[in-house]
Amino acid sequence: MQAVEASLPCVSHEGRHLRGRLGSGVLRRMGLAELVAADSAAYVEIAARLASDRLYRREVRARMQLAAPRAYADRNAVEALERTLLA
Repeated sequence: MQAVEASLPCVSHEGRHLRGRLGSGVLRRMGLAELVAADSAAYVEIAARLASDRLYRREVRARMQLAAPRAYADRNAVEALERTLLA
C-alpha cells in the first residue's frame, strides 16, 4: 500500500498467503492486473521490465496515480463488513 500511495510501480505474486493476495487485490482493483505475477518467473519478468523500460514504468506510474481513488476511496469492503457485523 505504501508503494501504491507513492505511485511507485510494483509487482505482486498472488500466492497462498495473505500478503500476496493483499498486494494483488489492490493492483487488480486499480486495473493493473498485469503487475500481478502468477509465478516466480513471471514476477522476475515483470520486475525486469519495470526496471529496464522507462516508458512503461512512466505509463504504469501515471495509471497508478489515476487509479489511486479505487484503492483508497472504495467503501464497498467497509460496508460489506458493516452488513456482516449487523447481521
